[in-house]
Amino acid sequence: SPVFRQGEVYIYSLTPEGSLSGRAGDVVSFSVKDGADDGISHSCVFGDEQVACEADRESGAIRCRVPHKKKKAQKTPILVSPANGNFIDEFEFEYFEDEKGHEGCCDSCAVSFLRTRNRVENYVGEKVEKMPVWFWAFIAELIGSLLLVYFGTGVVASAVLTGSQAGIWQVAVVWGIGVSIAIYGTADVSGAHLNPAVSIAMSVFRSRGFCYRLLPIYLTAQFLGSFLAGFLVYATFYPIIDHYETLNDITRGSCESVQTAQFFGEYFPNPGGAGSWYGTQTLEYAFCTEEVTDGSIISPGHCLWLETLSTAILMFVILTVTDPYNTAIDAKMAPFLIGFTVAANISIFSCIQLGMNPARDFGPRLAALCLGWGSIAIPGPQNGFWVYILGPIFGAFLGALVHDMLLPRAVVEKAKERCQAQTREVELDSLA
Repeated sequence: SPVFRQGEVYIYSLTPEGSLSGRAGDVVSFSVKDGADDGISHSCVFGDEQVACEADRESGAIRCRVPHKKKKAQKTPILVSPANGNFIDEFEFEYFEDEKGHEGCCDSCAVSFLRTRNRVENYVGEKVEKMPVWFWAFIAELIGSLLLVYFGTGVVASAVLTGSQAGIWQVAVVWGIGVSIAIYGTADVSGAHLNPAVSIAMSVFRSRGFCYRLLPIYLTAQFLGSFLAGFLVYATFYPIIDHYETLNDITRGSCESVQTAQFFGEYFPNPGGAGSWYGTQTLEYAFCTEEVTDGSIISPGHCLWLETLSTAILMFVILTVTDPYNTAIDAKMAPFLIGFTVAANISIFSCIQLGMNPARDFGPRLAALCLGWGSIAIPGPQNGFWVYILGPIFGAFLGALVHDMLLPRAVVEKAKERCQAQTREVELDSLA
C-alpha cells in the first residue's frame, strides 16, 4: 500500500475495485471503495491513530482532522479527486505539526513548491513508484538550470559566430525567454530557484518556506545543470567554433581566445565591446596587455559592484512578483516578469556580460576549462571569475533585505485584518 506524506504530489488512476491505504508517521492515507452509492470513503493516518476525513463529492476536496498540534494552516493544492473518482491529481489539506515535528525543516515539507510526484503504475495501487522530495527537486533544478544556461550561452555563441543577433537587446531577450521557460517548467516541483544566489537568500529570508537542509541539493543540481549546458553548447557549435578560431588565427587557451570563451563564462570588459573600449585597437591589445589586466577600464571591484546591484534588482523583483500578499500581480505572470527583468539587466549592464547567477557563470566556465580554454576560462584574464560568484550572492541578500524592510506586505495585510476586526467589534457594540 502506498504511503502519502505531507507536501508530496501523487498522480494516479484507480479502477472502482482498487483500494489505497497507508499507515506511517506523519502520513496521510485514504481508501477508495466500491459501494452501492458509488461513494468514496477517506481516512487519514498519523502515527497509529486513524481519523475520519470529510469529502465533498461534487468538488472532490478532502479535509482530514489531524490529531496533532496545529502549526500553520495553509491550503496547498496536493490531491484533488474528481467527482467520478477515477483520477486523482490534487488534494487540499491543512498542514499541522506532527508529534515529532519537522526539526530544522520548518514548514518546508508543507509548501507546494517542495512537493514530489509519485505514480501508481498499474492503476490499482499494487505497484507504487516513490521517490523522496529532494530527488525530484534535484531533477527539476538540474533540468531548469540546464535549459536556462543553454538558452543564454547558446544565443551568445550564435550572435558571435553567425551574426544572427543584431544587438545586445536581441541577445538579452533570448536570455529572458530562456529564464521564463525554465521557471514555467520547474516551478511546481522545486520552486524554480535555478540560481545558487536565490537559493542561499531564500534559506535565510524565507526559511519557513525553504528547508535549509535542501540547500546543498539545490546548489549541486544548479551547478551540475549549468556545467552540462556548457558541454551541450559546445556540442551544438563546435564545428563553427573551430572554423572561427582558424579563420581569426585564435589559439584556444591564449588571451585572444576570450572571444570564444565568452560563450561559456562572463568577462569584463565585455569582449564583444572591445572595439568601443579601445577604438581601432585590436582585440589582442584589449585583452593581452596590462591596459586591461591592471583594471584601468573595469576593475574587479567595479564589476563586483555591478553584479551586486543587478542581482539585488533581480531578487527584489522575484520576491515582489511571488509575494502572496501582492494582489497587483497574477502569479502566472511571475516567470515572464522575472525573465523580462533578466533581459533588462543584461541590456543595462552589458559592459561586464552580467551573470547574476554563480552557477550560470562557473558551470559553463568549468566546461570551457575542460575543453581546452585553460587559464582564460579559470581564473580568467584578470583572475576575476570569483566576481561572478560572490557578486550575485551579495546582491541577492541586498535585494531580499530591501524588499522585506521597505515592502512588508504581510505585516501590512495583518494590520489591515486587525483594523477590520476592531471595526466589526465597534459596529457590534454600537448595535448592542
